[in-house]
Amino acid sequence: MSSLTFHKANGKLRPLGIPCLRDRIVQRAMLMVMEPIWESDFHPVSYGFRPARSVHHAIRSTGLLLKAFFGVM
Repeated sequence: MSSLTFHKANGKLRPLGIPCLRDRIVQRAMLMVMEPIWESDFHPVSYGFRPARSVHHAIRSTGLLLKAFFGVM
């Protein structure tokens, strides 16, 4: 990992780590192994920070549930 330092407005230094290609490959490989394990732990209606799910999916799902149970929307 390559690192740089930037000057902040208050005069202090801020370190910034930039992953090299090898780091990114290892990170992606770990994600490919760990993601299926993590996904099995999530509740089916959990939408936060999950692949192929977004806030738009959550809003649509909520609207469909409201419509089904209360005739709203």
